[in-house]
Amino acid sequence: MSNPFRLVRLGQAAALIVPAVIVTACSGTDQASIEPTSSIRAALTGDAGSDGATSDAGLITISGTVADSQSPQAGITITLSGSADAQVVTNVSGTYSFSVKPGGSYSLTAAGSNNYFAPPFHSCLTVTPSIVNLNNLTASTTVNFVGSGTDPILNCAPAASTGATSGSLTLSGQVTSGGQPVAGVRVSLNGNAQGYRTTDETGSYSFAVNPGSYSVNPSGVCGSLSPSVVNLNNLRANTTQNFTGTSCPPAPLTLCPTFDALFSAPEPASCNTVSTTSCAFGREFSWEGAIVGDYIFVENSGDCRFGLWNLPPIVNDFTSYGFSQWNESLNLFALQLFGCSLYGNLTGPLEISSLIPPDLLRAGLTFTTADVSALEDEYVAAINQGLADFGLAPITAAQTTAIRAQLDYAASRLPGLISSSKLSYSNCP
Repeated sequence: MSNPFRLVRLGQAAALIVPAVIVTACSGTDQASIEPTSSIRAALTGDAGSDGATSDAGLITISGTVADSQSPQAGITITLSGSADAQVVTNVSGTYSFSVKPGGSYSLTAAGSNNYFAPPFHSCLTVTPSIVNLNNLTASTTVNFVGSGTDPILNCAPAASTGATSGSLTLSGQVTSGGQPVAGVRVSLNGNAQGYRTTDETGSYSFAVNPGSYSVNPSGVCGSLSPSVVNLNNLRANTTQNFTGTSCPPAPLTLCPTFDALFSAPEPASCNTVSTTSCAFGREFSWEGAIVGDYIFVENSGDCRFGLWNLPPIVNDFTSYGFSQWNESLNLFALQLFGCSLYGNLTGPLEISSLIPPDLLRAGLTFTTADVSALEDEYVAAINQGLADFGLAPITAAQTTAIRAQLDYAASRLPGLISSSKLSYSNCP
């Protein structure tokens, strides 16, 4: 069964934008203007032949990119004001460009609200500082905006790790539960160096530090972690510190190599046991639209349980923008579900907003346990459909149980989940 929705990956929006200004003189030829997306909303003021932002010859350019620590950011609104007023939206390469007359003074801002995914999606982007001033501009200028954030589900790409990246000693360990690795645990380091790591699908973390005194504290994911904090005073040698969790989500599955082969991901054998940026990129792009696409197809193939999901207030999730955004979230969800973390960083694991579109949660819509159970049914069916597309048998009963357990854990994190056997948005009799 083929799926009609095969969508390209769109960039995530950044959460914190910090501009870095680089002025470059041009000799003879201005920098080439980059065509913005069709989502442009421009408001030119004054005579276009005198002080408006135009594409006439003899002008200079204000251009640049918006990117977070991992990828370009599409859909960021760049506003130009001062001697000329205009507004553009960054394209899929995260680039933007204005053409202006030399000698003018301008202000430049970047914002993520009403971005490429609107309606109804908005990024959680915050701009600091809020404005870049370019006074008496005489040469083409590059203003690159750099973002950081903490929530990939809401279009903010987190740093895979922070701090403690150089030193003569290694402080490392593993988080396990019942002998199985626990992914997604935040391990914080304090003392002579500060930083954090998020355990990967093997439950591992590692810091590079110099001799000194430190404390290591695991948090999140599990109901409890033991020890809760470890003090390492006067550290002088490489040290291993492991933690044990209780009431943790099920261990990540080991289906990554199987799906890599099915979807022709060019992964080396090392990707079967470790998490790296290259492994995650290969999986995200090679798995694109496979399981995720089948999920959307199964959910929208006449199932009465989701009939009213095509009507307000949820209808926007079935626009092209909605599918694109949901597809991105579900790719992340699939990678986490199978223990193949995105960009080497698990942030949940299994944020429920990957299963229910995040804009619906932000809109304050409520969902029942019956809604989530139905979504779980569809997701398991989509995994089996993805296998069937390649002529393979469905997942085993044990794998199904493990997947359902992970989805149940994700459902427990849904804000305001109502315990009810009634579907909220169903057209079933």
